[in-house]
Amino acid sequence: MSMHYDSYRPSAKRFRRQTWGQMFGRFIRHDRLKTGRSVEECARLAGMDASRWELIEAGQVLPGSKEELQAMAAALDMAWSSMVTISFFCRSAWD
Repeated sequence: MSMHYDSYRPSAKRFRRQTWGQMFGRFIRHDRLKTGRSVEECARLAGMDASRWELIEAGQVLPGSKEELQAMAAALDMAWSSMVTISFFCRSAWD
């Protein structure tokens, strides 16, 4: 029984990270569309490559630092407190 549970666990953790990463990406995409800005424009404003922004929106990559989150919030005209709330809500993505 224990062996089965142990082999299941990494899979569940990966699934949880992926699910919450995708949720975070959906929030970011929603807010970008609200601004009427393209991926390229938001990425430029945040000082990152458009391909990285797209990967974040897809939930395949997460912002790696507070500074990157702050730059994204600024590019989205989002209050820092809102980005913190979204990040906290999706915190399992960073586990």
